[in-house]
Amino acid sequence: MQCEKKSLRHKGTFTRIGLRSNKYPVPQAFFKITLQSIMKNRLLGKNLEELQAAALEAGLKKFAGGQLAQWLYEKKTGDFTAMTNLSAAARQTLAERWETGIRPYEQVTDSADGTRKYLFAVECEHAGKTERSLVEAVMIPDGDRRTLCVSSQAGCKMGCKFCMTGRQGFHGNLDAADILNQIVSIDEAQELTNIVFMGMGEPLDNYEQLSRALTVLTAPWGFAWSPKRITVSTIGVLPALKRYLDEFSCHLAVSLHHPFPDARETMMPVQKAWPAEQVLDLIRQYDFSGQRRVSFEYTMFAGWNDAPVHADALARLLRGIECRVNLIRFHRIPDFPLQSSSTQRMEAFRDRLNRSGVTCTIRASRGEDIQAACGMLAGKKREEGEEKLLQHFQSQCARREYAGKELLRKITERLDGDADAAQRVLEALQKDRYQSDERYAAAFAREKAALTGWGPLKIRLALRAKGISEDHIGQALEGIDTEAAGAKLERLLAARQRQLEGDPAARLKLIRYALSRGYSYDEIQHLIP
Repeated sequence: MQCEKKSLRHKGTFTRIGLRSNKYPVPQAFFKITLQSIMKNRLLGKNLEELQAAALEAGLKKFAGGQLAQWLYEKKTGDFTAMTNLSAAARQTLAERWETGIRPYEQVTDSADGTRKYLFAVECEHAGKTERSLVEAVMIPDGDRRTLCVSSQAGCKMGCKFCMTGRQGFHGNLDAADILNQIVSIDEAQELTNIVFMGMGEPLDNYEQLSRALTVLTAPWGFAWSPKRITVSTIGVLPALKRYLDEFSCHLAVSLHHPFPDARETMMPVQKAWPAEQVLDLIRQYDFSGQRRVSFEYTMFAGWNDAPVHADALARLLRGIECRVNLIRFHRIPDFPLQSSSTQRMEAFRDRLNRSGVTCTIRASRGEDIQAACGMLAGKKREEGEEKLLQHFQSQCARREYAGKELLRKITERLDGDADAAQRVLEALQKDRYQSDERYAAAFAREKAALTGWGPLKIRLALRAKGISEDHIGQALEGIDTEAAGAKLERLLAARQRQLEGDPAARLKLIRYALSRGYSYDEIQHLIP
């Protein structure tokens, strides 16, 4: 497939590709395919024996297969004419019969923290037909390190409820060429230090193509990378997991997210097919005390999996495994009721695990402002001019900083008064369900009451200032967990009282403090001696 970069300002007919949803229209001209490119096989992803066979087919000696491998995997060359140690006739024959398979990315989006999200067009065989889709890869800089998060499927079958990729359904496996193309085609291809298979899709659900890509990455005739530079993440696909552990010595990361089977199954349907306990039993059969490491990914959700009882159960579950637990902040996505645990809660969870003898760290969140953080990849492309603004306000709305009329005003200001463009961005936010005044108000009220200890009056004034209607404010206040809010206020007052110990005006100051948080005197008098 030959993909030409086209702007989404194209005025042609819109069609839906690969995503089976009205949410993400893509211009029909986005994919430009020629008959010649469809008929050609790609050399990228071929092993040494296959490249030697291609060389013989082109009238070259067998050793020319090694030269092809060098051009593709070491020099990352996508043009046969640049392969100057091959004869001109051989290069012409190769170009007539083969495609290198190295194709440019469609789009790159930059984050304020230096993270870069690349968009690639792919074709996958699915349900007896060819589907055209978009997949994403994320380059994460960290000092001298450049880590690329690679996708292995278009969409995903696993159906985790907190993951944007899982929500879009499954649209096919990437072949080894599409997997490796993400690595060789980005701007930082020569600077990469690490690769993690943590992008779109479940890598072990596409094991044949994953194994081909890993072979190319680690073979001396390929990228010649040390397996220590590569990590494969899995939700726990047991049959393929055993093959992976037997055939490769790259690192392993297991998505766990909850220590209790029933609760895990509610968010991760795969628990029913491949229970976490069975996955751990298999892992215990392998040695991870040397260079190969195993880690467990644990996304933190407020009130769902972040209590001391969960930390203790997790420590018991992992007993006997030399491992690390990575705590991940949940990045808010549309139509999902839970929110991320607070930093304080995550730190307490981490410290409790470390005291239990389980090494635990909190992973830094990267690329959230461009929808590139964990669980946010969805393979979407939008208007270039408005895309960055949309991503900015998705992040703002997820943190409940703007809503209502204030949100429209802020968008309009950023677009230099272009009311039509501002309305398009607002509609996109509403369509993506990042923004709905009713949902916004309810979430804002719940969080401010339970986590910040705000009272009804302060919440009402804050929502009113954001342009939320009185009806939505009233509904939001009715949904507050008053018991949780009261407990939060009581803890705040106790901490404040300790600070004011010995102050003769302590009681008056405590009353003023509580009133400033939006509580009436009747609501607080029983809490202040």
